Amino acid sequence: MIVEIAFLGLLAKAAHRALASAKIPPEREAFLHEALSSLDGPGAAEKFRKIAKQFAQWGYKYHAAIALRRADWLERTPEKKAQHAAIIAKAMKSTKPAAIRDVANLFEYLTATGVARDLRDHAEAVENGTFKPEADKKPNGVSTANGHVEMPKPAAAKDANA
Repeated sequence: MIVEIAFLGLLAKAAHRALASAKIPPEREAFLHEALSSLDGPGAAEKFRKIAKQFAQWGYKYHAAIALRRADWLERTPEKKAQHAAIIAKAMKSTKPAAIRDVANLFEYLTATGVARDLRDHAEAVENGTFKPEADKKPNGVSTANGHVEMPKPAAAKDANA
């Protein structure tokens, strides 16, 4: 399964390089970057589809494709979310840095940059020898719809006087 994901990652990287040739003004690129980092929740997918349409009209097909991928990411079915969670969990248990980075590239292509960052950090930990595999280790965070991993909040401390 990781081999197939790695292959998809390589295809995504090739497509990324082929489409990245269009020059875009910095303010429009900054607009897309801000949308990718802040738009989330109900209605966000539809906003990304509108952004994609506008970028396509301006002739920035690569950036339009990014916005569409983000919309698709936000509209994933529960089954697809479960598949992605299983892939992430398997990669986070892996001790093969190259395969982990390939999975990270795939998630970055899907615009799940938070997941990609976490996977790259894990690959680095494996290379540095700081990763200690545990058979029943539970993930520390919960993946959200936008691809970020949120850490659980600690339980409130009980009042000593109560």
